[in-house]
Amino acid sequence: MSTSSPGGANPRRRRIAGERRRPESTLETPATPSQRSGAVEPAAPPAPPTVRLPKVRLARTRKPGSWRSFTAATVAAAVLVAAALWLGLQTWSYPDVRNQDKVDRADRSASAAAERAATAILSFKYTTLDADLETATSFMTPKFAETFKGTFESLAAPNAKKTKATVTAKVLATAVVTASDSRAEVLVFVDQTTNSTANSGQPSLALNRTTFDLVNQDGTWLVDDFHSY
Repeated sequence: MSTSSPGGANPRRRRIAGERRRPESTLETPATPSQRSGAVEPAAPPAPPTVRLPKVRLARTRKPGSWRSFTAATVAAAVLVAAALWLGLQTWSYPDVRNQDKVDRADRSASAAAERAATAILSFKYTTLDADLETATSFMTPKFAETFKGTFESLAAPNAKKTKATVTAKVLATAVVTASDSRAEVLVFVDQTTNSTANSGQPSLALNRTTFDLVNQDGTWLVDDFHSY
């Protein structure tokens, strides 16, 4: 019996019992024409090199209303305001700074003058009234001396003669209320002790607070007015 297939095709081998079919992937790959002829295929051209561009960081534009813009504007405004305020204060206070030494000297000299004036003006004795009045007015401006003289002669002197009064003033403390190089207001704390027949020979003590208004005339502080309370 002939095993050739019809038409002269290659005979197909029959599988033996138990033989497994070979997978198709194991079949041989037919050679290419160049491989059959032994020619060497040209190598594939190399891939172009990869060019890495430097990273460029773009600056982010902040909105005008961002907190950084607000902070910068606030700081700038604060600096301008502080500078204007400083210049204003310097302009306003410059005369006081320039005259500060004069004011300090006025504080000390006016306070001492008020203490001397208070001791003389608020002290008198019924047997030396004219001399006491002359001493008191020597601490006053001419205008106020005339006013004080009229009051003393009409009120204090007659009463002192009648009661044989002797009044002694003792300054306890002074305090400058206001002062400049030409005027000063000084508060004087003074005790007045009075001996007279009106109090049966027993001294009476009065604790007085007197404000003296002084003016500087030719370097001398003179009393221009005073008020006791």
